[in-house]
Formats: sequence, C-alpha cells, structure tokens
Amino acid sequence: QGDSLHVDFTGTAPQEGKTSTIVNLAKLLAASGEKTLVMDLDLRRAQVHRRLGVPKEPGFSDYFIKREELDRLVQPTKSPNLFVLTAGALPPNPPALIARKQMGDLLDRLRRHFDWILVDSPPLASVTDALLLARYCDLAVYVVQHIKIDKKAIKRSILALQKVTPNLLGVVIIALDIKTRGYYY
Repeated sequence: QGDSLHVDFTGTAPQEGKTSTIVNLAKLLAASGEKTLVMDLDLRRAQVHRRLGVPKEPGFSDYFIKREELDRLVQPTKSPNLFVLTAGALPPNPPALIARKQMGDLLDRLRRHFDWILVDSPPLASVTDALLLARYCDLAVYVVQHIKIDKKAIKRSILALQKVTPNLLGVVIIALDIKTRGYYY
C-alpha cells in the first residue's frame, strides 16, 4: 500500500457544490505535481466526467460488472497529473456494488499509483452509498452550501458519518453569504 491519501467527499443533498469542490481541489493538487485521481462514485448522478471532459463509460461499474481491466478505466485528463475513474453505466444496485469486498482491493491497487484519491460520493440524505464509501477512506470531507440545507439535516448527516468513520477532516462551506443575518466573524 502506498502513502497516498483516499479522501471521501459527501454532503447533505444534491447540487450543493460537492463535485465542483472536488474537481477544483484535484486540479490544484495536480498542478502542484501531486499525481491525483478523482473517482466518481456518485453513481446515480455522475457529473465528474462532464467537468473533466472525458467519456462517462467505461468506468467504475464496468470494473465489477464487465470485469474490465483497471488500466483501461482510469483516464488521463487535459491537466497534467490529473486522472479520473468515471462512474460508468448506472448499475442496477449501486450500494451492492460499493459494498463488495473487492472494493478494498480496488482502492489498494489505486493507492499504489496516486498521491491523492478524491472520491465524489452521493449525498448522505439521499442514499446509503456515502456511508458505505466512508468506511474505506483515510479522511472524509463534508461539503455544505451556505443557507441551502436545513441545519438539523446537516447535523444528522454529520453524526451518521462520524459513526462509520472517525476520520471526518472537516466541513467545507461554499457560497457563503457574509451579509446574511447571523454571520459572525
């Protein structure tokens, strides 16, 4: 196993900016010389392929369903040092795919080749996939769009995430409106 870090990014609900956060961070890491892989494991709402300008298929689901070779699935992007493993075709049962015991082996194989593995997970309020994925991570990051999501839902989601991984790195708050009432320095 290499010295790479596997970081899982999740949030509360769709369209909070999680994918944009991952892609921007991945580009910064790659630009600094770090060999970086973005994995799109938001299998139902895959967006990473569009953001990085690569085909959606073949991808992650093809590794398990069609038994495709991993080397064929990891795609380079236009940015040096930045690679992507897209979601691939929507599988019939995404949680079952993620829960396979071979998932750990897949990540171990990827760790040997990358400094950073950033995983775009589905939102916690939508499906169980994100909690399954968090078990495999070194770190988890929770992305929240300011004022968009109910604070109680955020708290429930963070508590659920902390139950499956003790390695919650923190929360990224995006689209912060410092002019709103209740904002304090």
